[in-house]
Amino acid sequence: MGIEWFLIPTLAGYWFLTHLNVTRYRILRDSGYHVFFQSAFFGSIIVVFARVIAIALSISFARHVELWEYYAPFPYSGTAILSVVLSLIIPPVVNLFFTTEDAARRIAEKSGDLIELLLAESIQRQELILVSTRSGKSYIGFVQQSGIYGQGDSDVSLVPMASGYREKETHELIVTTYYVDLIEEYLESSKKYDDLSFSDFQVVIPVSEIISARIFDFEIFEKFQNL
Repeated sequence: MGIEWFLIPTLAGYWFLTHLNVTRYRILRDSGYHVFFQSAFFGSIIVVFARVIAIALSISFARHVELWEYYAPFPYSGTAILSVVLSLIIPPVVNLFFTTEDAARRIAEKSGDLIELLLAESIQRQELILVSTRSGKSYIGFVQQSGIYGQGDSDVSLVPMASGYREKETHELIVTTYYVDLIEEYLESSKKYDDLSFSDFQVVIPVSEIISARIFDFEIFEKFQNL
């Protein structure tokens, strides 16, 4: 056995982990060394299963094995091919029972990324969200894409319906600009020029710059303002 028997399990394990919904988002958040050793570990398990299958096939189909060895005269070539096949087949089968959304949320919950969970939830429920940043700027809008599926420091994009800031001392939300009428006006003009869409108005914010986020309702906000 040469160096290929070190590379094959690692490559097979990496493909397996990055295409299996249960593990793919955890792998994206891990460091390089963790990814390497996990790939090698799971790849070795795949190779062991492949070797067991190869031995069973060699016993049941001895004549076919002889033909295989004639055309592929490399040591353990059958085990190597089976390792690759298993790493390709297993993820899509398991993924039928565990969606990407479930996997991403599960990893976010374990890592304590509550803001990303809330952003992803607002997308699913199509609800307005209030996002406050470290700079003091606040945005109220519809989230287009959250960072829950990202790697490391990720971004969130939203189409703002309004924006403002928080008072430094009281942290009270002060809305200074409303974009609803402006966006509706531009979308109406897009019918003539066919070059505008809702996503053209999106604002991209690094998740690391968000200090708070919550579901927002204009009616409730206005009631509190009138108290």
